[in-house]
Amino acid sequence: MEKLEGLNSPRDVDVTKTKQFIFLELSTWALILLAIFSCLWRNDCNVLMGLIIIITLNRKFKIKPAMYSKIIIHILVGVICIDLIWMFIMWSYWNDSTNKKLYTGTANVLHGWVEFLGVFELIIKGVMIFFVFNIYKNLEHWKGLLNFKYN
Repeated sequence: MEKLEGLNSPRDVDVTKTKQFIFLELSTWALILLAIFSCLWRNDCNVLMGLIIIITLNRKFKIKPAMYSKIIIHILVGVICIDLIWMFIMWSYWNDSTNKKLYTGTANVLHGWVEFLGVFELIIKGVMIFFVFNIYKNLEHWKGLLNFKYN
C-alpha cells in the first residue's frame, strides 16, 4: 500500500477503511436525509452542512485525516450551537400563551413534529461528533483540538 501524505508511519492504516469512518459516513447520510425531510417545515443548514462533510470525507480525508476531522468537529459543534439557539427561541415563541392561540390544529402538530425532528438531528450530530472524535483521537491523541489553526 502506498504511504499517504497525512499518515505518520508505514504501519498506519487508511482511516477511510475503519468502522468509525463507515459509521460516520452512514450517520452523515442519515442526517442529510432527515434534514431534507425536515426542510419541508423549517429552514435549516443541515443539508448543506451534511453535503460539505460528505464531500470532505470522500475527497480530502485520506490526505490529512487529523486536520479534516478537526474541521468537521468544529463545524458540527457550531451547527449544534445554532440548532440549540433556534430550539430555545422557537419553543418559547410557540409555547407563549398569546401565540398558542394562533397555532392550533395542524400548525400545532407540525410544530411538535419539527421539534421532534430537531432533537433527532441533534442526536445524529452528537453521534457524528463521537465518531469523528474517535478518529481524531486515534490520529493525534487530542492535541490541538481547541486550536483553530488548520495546517
